[in-house]
Amino acid sequence: MRSDANLGNRPSTGESASQLSHIAPRYFVALAHPGHARTQIPTADAVVANTATGRIIARVAVPKPYNAFVAVSGAEDDRTFVLAAQELTAQSARSQLNTGSATRFYQLRISTAGQPRAVLTALPLPVLPAGNFSEFGSIALSPDGTRLAVQLFAAEYRSPYGVRVYDVANGSYRTWILAHDDASASPSINSPSWVAGGKFLAILVYSNKPRGCTAGCVQLLDTTTSGGNVMAASRTIFRTAKLHRLVSWSTVLVTPDGSQTLIAGMAGKKLRSGIEEFYLPVVYDFSTPSGDVRWHFAGQSGQNLYPLWTSAKARFFVLTRPNADRIGSVSAAIYGPHGIFQVKLPAQTLNVAW
Repeated sequence: MRSDANLGNRPSTGESASQLSHIAPRYFVALAHPGHARTQIPTADAVVANTATGRIIARVAVPKPYNAFVAVSGAEDDRTFVLAAQELTAQSARSQLNTGSATRFYQLRISTAGQPRAVLTALPLPVLPAGNFSEFGSIALSPDGTRLAVQLFAAEYRSPYGVRVYDVANGSYRTWILAHDDASASPSINSPSWVAGGKFLAILVYSNKPRGCTAGCVQLLDTTTSGGNVMAASRTIFRTAKLHRLVSWSTVLVTPDGSQTLIAGMAGKKLRSGIEEFYLPVVYDFSTPSGDVRWHFAGQSGQNLYPLWTSAKARFFVLTRPNADRIGSVSAAIYGPHGIFQVKLPAQTLNVAW
């Protein structure tokens, strides 16, 4: 296993736009705040842009009555994206975990016939009632764009967390949950990521049963099952306990071919007072079939790292880092075997997907 390497100090590779166009997806969709950074409500429109150059192709406003896109995910074709929309208020913006708004899902298609343009369409999926999805929640569109995985939050005290998979064409769905008493963290299910083929879904689960998953496990969920208990319908492919390191995970991402999985979070230590302190961003790469760690690295203390897109063949991936501003915007970079290339995101980008 490769030891930690601090990539925060590695120089840019200086790749040209033409070189990047051969290794990275051509387009990305950013959720960018259109107003002044000091506003109390971090609303976000969708901005379609070119990865290699940063050139903005289209801006898509949020359909009323909603005022913010809060989540985005892309299919393998680099043309199809799904966005989640909510109506945020000043009160919800001050909350650390806003689940107070209903959520509607939209498809964004990038048309490349002639001048590239973006077309937004409401999906025939039921509107999620308030309390079921947080603006910090995760969605994952399957590689072929036909299924959508949605992280579900506990709508009420002692309600279970879960993950729901929709058929994009007709809105039918199946739901897998983890009972409140079995959860060892909140949220206890998050960061869905599809394996190629659209049958299996990798998810991060914090469960007291089995005890080996109390500190977090990556589960491979069989989405052809009828729903129900998430642990019964999945198998464990990675346990935090095997690292012998205290880590609070935030993101799981499977390579398109399913051979490798990235897991990212904040490493830390337990103080004498018993308080757990997390301060060092880390990313681990492990074999999906075996769960063996291949390599890992650390970022700069006090930041965080979120893998968004990865390619096993090219051995590179896209990460975002939070910026030190009032709306929680992010910056992005492509990390590869030869260094780092910064991606030019629209100003005040809150989230982004490839």
